[in-house]
Order: sequence, then C-alpha cells, then structure tokens
Amino acid sequence: MGLENGIKKTMMAGIGAMATTAEAAKNVVDTLAKKGEAAVRQGKAMKDAAKKAAEETSMEE
Repeated sequence: MGLENGIKKTMMAGIGAMATTAEAAKNVVDTLAKKGEAAVRQGKAMKDAAKKAAEETSMEE
C-alpha cells in the first residue's frame, strides 16, 4: 500500500501543479491585457493632444 499511496500522491501533486500553473498563467494574461488596454488609451490621448497642439500651432501662423 505504501508504494501505491506514494504514486497516488505524486499524481495528485502533478495535477495540482498543473491547475496552479493554469491559474497563474490566466492571471498573467489578464494583467498583461489590462496593461495593454491602458497603454492604448494613453497612446490615443497623447496622439489627440499632439494633434490638437499641431492644429493650434497651424491656426496661429
């Protein structure tokens, strides 16, 4: 029974490790997606500000 119990525990540990890894990977992907969305918003805001500044400069000339 000792060897059988050890094998079962090893298999369960492997399954637990896979589940933990999948959960951690999902968290990383979610975090990266949020950061990517924020970067896109910031980029658009910078583009809009630069466009507005360029338009104001061209109107002054």
